[in-house]
Amino acid sequence: MVRASGDILIRRVRQERLRQIIDQRFDGVAKDYAAAVGIAPSQLSGYLSNSPSSRSVGEKAARNWEEKLGLDSGSLDDHRLLPAEKQRDLGFVPEALNNRPTSNNQTGIIVDELLRERGFDSESITWFTQPDSSMQARIPRGSLVAIEPRKDILDGNLYLIGLQNGQRVIRQVFHDPDGSFLLQPETPSYPVHKLSGDQVKVIGAVVWYGAFID
Repeated sequence: MVRASGDILIRRVRQERLRQIIDQRFDGVAKDYAAAVGIAPSQLSGYLSNSPSSRSVGEKAARNWEEKLGLDSGSLDDHRLLPAEKQRDLGFVPEALNNRPTSNNQTGIIVDELLRERGFDSESITWFTQPDSSMQARIPRGSLVAIEPRKDILDGNLYLIGLQNGQRVIRQVFHDPDGSFLLQPETPSYPVHKLSGDQVKVIGAVVWYGAFID
């Protein structure tokens, strides 16, 4: 785990990571994040404020929230999980895979070509950054993942799933005989979820991912 150092820098990284998680996992709804970690929406607003007198996310709160959200310890301090432009704003040199591939850079050209060779429409792909180690056996934390819009579920395939609490997760999905779905992580410390159809929103299927080798 790579963490920022220095009180002011850590404060800014945690604040940006907080905003990122709210956007990615709770569709930008801050009160849903507040409910998930057990704080009042007004308290969360204090952490998100750009005012010089805004509250700072402390060490204890950061580790507690990570645990409640199923994130790796230290995830809120890891600037590498931020978009490249945010890393630059904070004074870091961004890692290449935090950039969304576009036709304007070599990474984007290569990924687009790979997707087209497999018959995928690169313009319809949704990009997702894997936020935790729940699928570590195949998709390491921090991986950039290509999601093809798809509503049909084939047992055993990997899908990006939207949950009712706003969280988005990649899971291996299976149909259960009673009509519900089993959402299976690959890391034993993460729970298996059994959910009814109306509790599951299939965003799409995983078709590609990229990650650095540590």
